[in-house]
Formats: sequence, structure tokens, C-alpha cells
Amino acid sequence: MNFDAEFRHHNEIYYRLLQHEQWDELNDKSKRAKLISYLGLFERIYSLVQDGILSIGQVDRLYGYRLDDLITHDAIFEVIANYDSKWEDLTCLIKDINEYKKEKRVAVDSILSARIDELPCTKPDWRDMTD
Repeated sequence: MNFDAEFRHHNEIYYRLLQHEQWDELNDKSKRAKLISYLGLFERIYSLVQDGILSIGQVDRLYGYRLDDLITHDAIFEVIANYDSKWEDLTCLIKDINEYKKEKRVAVDSILSARIDELPCTKPDWRDMTD
């Protein structure tokens, strides 16, 4: 999968995240579908981590900033947090990157980190996967 091309396909969402725009229209099915498609890219990335193709460090370096942009938006965080097990690959990826940053002593926003800690994840963390 060409993730660069896939992320370019979702530039509208990314640009809105960068501008910290409100996401009041998440009740609109077509706009919510676009967001869900964007979130699904991260689930695919997590499957590559689980298969040992990518390390959690590589994912953080290449895409961590995109995940940070997602979870700092309250409305989007609620979409992720309230999907129960449907988004477990995404929530596990977010949690694993957060733990990776803590372990590597990378600066982590304490409020954001506490928010991430609330997300559900029952899968092995990044330390249990091939690096």
C-alpha cells in the first residue's frame, strides 16, 4: 500500500486538523465517512507493526504527528473513544506510540497522555512486537 498517496487523498481532513477547525458536521454521513476512511489508514499501519514490518518508532517518526492532530480534537477523540472495539487497532496504535514516547523520553504532553491512557486496548504493546 502506498501510504503517501493514501494520505494525499485525505489532505482535506489533514489541512482541517492543522487549522484546528471545528468538526461539528460529524453527524453528516458523507463527512463522517471521509474521517472514518482516514482513521482506517492508521489501522492498516498498525497491522504492519503487528506483523513486524514497521516498528512503532518508525510509525511515530512518519505519522505520529498526524495521530497527535487527531486526538487533540475533542469531537474526533470522542468518535475514536466511543467506537468500543471497532477502533481497537487505532486506539492500540495511539497508546503504543504514547508509551514509546514516554520510554524514549520524548516530550509528551501530560494532558494528552492522560487522555490517551483512557483509550481501550487489549492487544500486546509495541515492546512485545518485533522491532
